[in-house]
Amino acid sequence: MRACVIHGLGDIRCEDIPVPQPPEGHALIRVAACGICGSDLGRTFDYTPHKLPLVPGHEVSGTIAEVSGPAGRWSPGDRVVVEPMLPDPADPMVAKGLPNLASTYDYIGSRRNGGFAEYLVAPLGHLYRVPESVSLDEAALVEPSVIALHALRMAGDVSGKSVCVLGLGPIGLILAQWAGRLGSSRVLGLSRTAMKLELARRLGVQAADASTLDPVEWVAAQTDGLGADVVIEGVGAAATIAQSMRLARPRGTVVLLGNPSGDVALDQYDYWQALRRELTLVGVWNATWGETAEEDEWTTTIAALEADRLDLAPLITQRVPLEEVPEAMARMHSGEMDRIKVLVVPQPPEV
Repeated sequence: MRACVIHGLGDIRCEDIPVPQPPEGHALIRVAACGICGSDLGRTFDYTPHKLPLVPGHEVSGTIAEVSGPAGRWSPGDRVVVEPMLPDPADPMVAKGLPNLASTYDYIGSRRNGGFAEYLVAPLGHLYRVPESVSLDEAALVEPSVIALHALRMAGDVSGKSVCVLGLGPIGLILAQWAGRLGSSRVLGLSRTAMKLELARRLGVQAADASTLDPVEWVAAQTDGLGADVVIEGVGAAATIAQSMRLARPRGTVVLLGNPSGDVALDQYDYWQALRRELTLVGVWNATWGETAEEDEWTTTIAALEADRLDLAPLITQRVPLEEVPEAMARMHSGEMDRIKVLVVPQPPEV
């Protein structure tokens, strides 16, 4: 099959590799679409991944081609998305119902081969069914939508509260939608990218260009001079992390979601903001799944998509075949490509 394979720093090639064989309890997935995440760019161009060679890609949708062992409720042809984090069942966090916080885990697209390929192997227990009313392109955005929902839930009940999102990339734009769906009284967004600001406004976000105004003054003006009840930092840059401390109201909540690419430091003034405003700082990692729909953020997200409570299609700005992925990723990493969400679309033959 064709796959895009990382061989070293900055070295990703589209080449032929064997079709993976699913062990018992796993399925062979015919990949329909796989989103290119910022972390895929990082592990290709900025640092060496855990495993080399590696097929990246963890935002996967597709159809089951083959099931190994007892199939249970799954059959070839079923439309699915893949939960990529694979915690060790013996990890103590799994027993506590917090599998996303396991310190021992595998990860599709990071520690084992992922979705930038025609076929992918995944455990049956990490598959979720995609309703017929949801396109497989949209389904490839379920994983970032789940991350966004988890971040907002970690902020607590946002009903009737103002929410400010720093960074309107795919997760930030989805987060803003979730905030509105969960009853936020006002959803504010800050970005420096015209394409993202335009889409945010189309989606009902009160968005401002952070390069043309003072974000702290702007947020204060929208919140009766107090600051936002909840600030979600989705960039992962030292400047925006510091800024988030100044955007939150006294006794507000700052959710740290953005994944930094380097060291982060706060100066004394911004640290004081956390102290003197008695801010609650919340870190978030991945998402949760559980026995009930209320616990399982994957189930909640797919149900919202089926009910048209999330609008993900406008976020998809490019679809690229496997052969064009290395060039597209290089352009994305250099900043040459204007985009929001780019999908890899392998279009594999039937096995």
